[in-house]
Amino acid sequence: MRKIVSLNEPKDGIIRLMIYNDEFGTYLFGFKKLEDCNSEWDEWYESEKDAIESCEIEYGIGADKWTDIPNPEQDCKHDRIKPQGLPILDYSTLNITRQKLADFGKVELLKKIERILNGIPIEKPKLHNKKNELETNQYRIDLDSESIEKIIDFFSDLEVSALDENYEPKSSRYSDLVDKWTNISE
Repeated sequence: MRKIVSLNEPKDGIIRLMIYNDEFGTYLFGFKKLEDCNSEWDEWYESEKDAIESCEIEYGIGADKWTDIPNPEQDCKHDRIKPQGLPILDYSTLNITRQKLADFGKVELLKKIERILNGIPIEKPKLHNKKNELETNQYRIDLDSESIEKIIDFFSDLEVSALDENYEPKSSRYSDLVDKWTNISE
């Protein structure tokens, strides 16, 4: 079961919190809206108890204030109340993203991309002609909107830095990555 609570007093624009547990630990999601929407951020904790204690200190929300809600359906976003399928990106996009984040020392985002790549790819059709090739894998993207926005901003900055003296792009690689990440954020 997930847990959800609305804040009596908004803090930094956050008015709703959600806790989700999986085999890796506990995730705390922060929301700027009461209606069902993507979270603004997420934080990881080793246990639900740690997340609840943090919320009590940070937001003044006691353990008795949380309401249980069902876990998300399989392959649906963890931070949405109603089922919503996760967006998908291909191995190549994620691998280039991982490489560039590593090159520029973006460790927090890098860990999130590596977690996705180390996960299980979407099952390929039985008659897929390249069933065993890594390059044809696709992955569900379960990142919060803040992380996706950071990745879009990162590649947007790289795109601008790749302009020549006449403001012509030296490469379309970064604009393609901006487009792919922007498409899944909508």
